[in-house]
Amino acid sequence: MKISLFVVLLGLGLGACLEKTETASPVSDILHDENSAAKVAAAFVDALAVKRNPNAAWGLLAVGTQAELPPPKLAEILRNMHPKGYPGRVQASQFEPLPGQKRMNVYVDGTGEDGFSYQVVLEGDSGAGYRVLAIHRSEGGPFPPSKSKHPLKGGAAGGGRKAGLSGK
Repeated sequence: MKISLFVVLLGLGLGACLEKTETASPVSDILHDENSAAKVAAAFVDALAVKRNPNAAWGLLAVGTQAELPPPKLAEILRNMHPKGYPGRVQASQFEPLPGQKRMNVYVDGTGEDGFSYQVVLEGDSGAGYRVLAIHRSEGGPFPPSKSKHPLKGGAAGGGRKAGLSGK
C-alpha cells in the first residue's frame, strides 16, 4: 500500500509531463538511447535509495513530477519503500521501449539482503535526454520477464562507478 502511494503521487505529475508526438508514424520518429536512459535511471535510484539524498534524486525527476513531489515528500516515500533496509549498490540491467511514446522503462537491480528490483519510468528521447516520471519497487523479487524487455550491454552502475554519473 505504501509503495502504491508513491506510484500515485508520481502519476499525478505524469499527465503534466507527457508530450504528444504529432507524426504520421510516431514509432519511427522517436529515437531512444537506452544507455543514456539507463544512466539516468541508475543515478536516480543510487541518489534515492543508496545515498538517500532526496534532493539529488529530485533533480532527476521530470518537471511536472517535481511540482507534485517536493524533496521532503520524496524522502518520506523512500522510507516507506524500504522498511527493512536499503541497497548497497545499484545497476541498470534491462530496458523496455514503449512503442510510439517518448517513454522507456529501465530495470535497476540493487545489492542487499532484502533483494532490490526497481522499474524506473523515464520520459524523453535521445535528443532531449531523459527525466524520471516514476519508480516502482518489486517486493517479491525481480519483475516478471517480458518479450519487450532487452538486456543492457554492460549495464549502468549507480554511485558514479561508470562514466556519466558524476553528478550531472
